[in-house]
This record gives sequence, C-alpha cells and structure tokens, in this order.
Amino acid sequence: MNPQTKAQTNFQFEALGNNALRRVGIQVKQDIKVGRQYGFVYSPARDGSNTGFLSAIVINGKKFQIVKL
Repeated sequence: MNPQTKAQTNFQFEALGNNALRRVGIQVKQDIKVGRQYGFVYSPARDGSNTGFLSAIVINGKKFQIVKL
C-alpha cells in the first residue's frame, strides 16, 4: 500500500522454484501465508510495469537472499 495515497498496488514477481527457496531456509508452506506482510527485494521490469524478478524476501524481519544480482 502506498502510505501517501492509501492506494494498493499489485505486483507480480518471478522467482526461482520451491527447491531454491528451501535451500536458503524458507519453508514455503509454513513461512509464506496469505494475509501476512513481507518485504521484497527485486529487479524491476524494464518496461516499467509492476513486475520484476525476486532476489530476496524478508520474513519476520529476517532477510533471505534467494539470488544475487
């Protein structure tokens, strides 16, 4: 949500598969749940759309680096 306008913006991310997430310590079924808040580090799409490639995710204050770009 944009804190200034209170508008919600939807994004779509591409990422590596579940096995890659498990290798960095993310338990997909336990750690990623609908309704929780997460932080994302991503490389934005070149066309300016709300898409990108996910390189890290912050879960409960802990940063999981999925891939280094």
